[in-house]
Amino acid sequence: MNDDASNSATSALNDDASNSATSASDNAISFHSIKELRAELNGSKYSATEIYDYFTSNYEAIQGSETDYHNLSVDFSDFSETFSVFVAQVGVKNYPLSADLLADVIKYAQEIGDLDACKKGFLKLQAIDKKYWTWRTFVFVIDFLKDGLSQSKDVSAFEADLKEAWKFIDEFKRWIPYDERAYLAAAEVYQRQNEHDNAIKALLEGTEKCAVAPMCCLKLSDIYMELGRYKDVEKYARKGILAALQEQPSVSVGYLYFLLAMSMDAQRIQAKQTDRPFGKDKIQAIVTAYQTADDLLVNERRLTVSYRSTIQARLIIIEKEEGVSAETKEPSDEEKQDFANFLQELAKHSNGN
Repeated sequence: MNDDASNSATSALNDDASNSATSASDNAISFHSIKELRAELNGSKYSATEIYDYFTSNYEAIQGSETDYHNLSVDFSDFSETFSVFVAQVGVKNYPLSADLLADVIKYAQEIGDLDACKKGFLKLQAIDKKYWTWRTFVFVIDFLKDGLSQSKDVSAFEADLKEAWKFIDEFKRWIPYDERAYLAAAEVYQRQNEHDNAIKALLEGTEKCAVAPMCCLKLSDIYMELGRYKDVEKYARKGILAALQEQPSVSVGYLYFLLAMSMDAQRIQAKQTDRPFGKDKIQAIVTAYQTADDLLVNERRLTVSYRSTIQARLIIIEKEEGVSAETKEPSDEEKQDFANFLQELAKHSNGN
């Protein structure tokens, strides 16, 4: 990690406003609120860097709520986590008791290697009563503690961080008892220590304690897929699809259908290899699951070449082996163009434009 990049976020608040690379007069940028700034960020008139430079020069005059600062920090993360850290730090300056904004500082500062900002945010957070913490606060703090092995000076320091992470997981369950993310966090800490059986137990507990737990179901399906436990993959993929019946799902439903299709397909192959019957209705269910996964992954903008090629290959094999029609639906011209535009945006953001 470049030292200049990692230090830029924490030093920016102390920089003189005149050091901004782009002045308002040069570009005629003028925003009075964060909502206006966010609206333009998704436009084409100014680049993200120009908008960020304007913000660094004028943040004291730009109005915004605690939520506005959080949303802007998230928006900027598509371009630069350094931008995100600065926005969150300005938000904390205006809302010093915001657990979510302090969590944002920790998350994005960790991603750019600014450990000093992480530690300062962590210390401030510990002064805030846990009853005011949100799921985001707990998750970002736990991630900070569990992912610190490569940043620790010795193993004992990292193990101390893991012990502290477990304390926060217990607090998470205490204050927000029906949020599946606490159990997902526990599973990830277990996996960090190669305790995979305990990770499975934590996820299963999450599906039992939380009425809606699509993230735990997806994680379980992934793990069971790696273990070749295909019936369990099918069980929890189906459960996850039901749990994800929400206005804004927290998981990729398309990926859950992909896992469902793969698990049923594996059971089909097992039956074929042992000369056991496998009904035509089950075969059709596999085809439908693959086709649904393909459609949803396009709709979610998650479809990649690897998913598409795997789905097409599996459908060709099923068609040849089982004698059923198993074609993928050709995306419409509008879907193709929309996906192409999305890839162009990703490329533009990756290049820092």
